[in-house]
Amino acid sequence: MTLREETRTAIERARDRYPRARSAILPALWAVQHEQGQISPDAMTEVAGILQVTPSEVEAVSTFYRSEERRVGKECRSRWSPYH
Repeated sequence: MTLREETRTAIERARDRYPRARSAILPALWAVQHEQGQISPDAMTEVAGILQVTPSEVEAVSTFYRSEERRVGKECRSRWSPYH
C-alpha cells in the first residue's frame, strides 16, 4: 500500500510544523483517514517511515484515539479531525 503524493506531502508538512516528529502523528493519521476512509496497519507503517518514528508509536496514538472515539461517540470525531 502506498499513500498518494498529496497525502505524503501533508504528512511531511505536519512533521515540519512541530519540533518533534512524534507530535505530527495525529495530523498524519487524519490525512490517511481522509484519503482512505480508514487507517490500516500498512498505512501506520508508512506514516512511521515518513515521520521517522517507530510503528508502535503510530499504533499507540491510533489505538488511543480509536478507543476515545468509541467511548465518547461521533461528536468528538468531527471536533478532532480537520477533515469533516
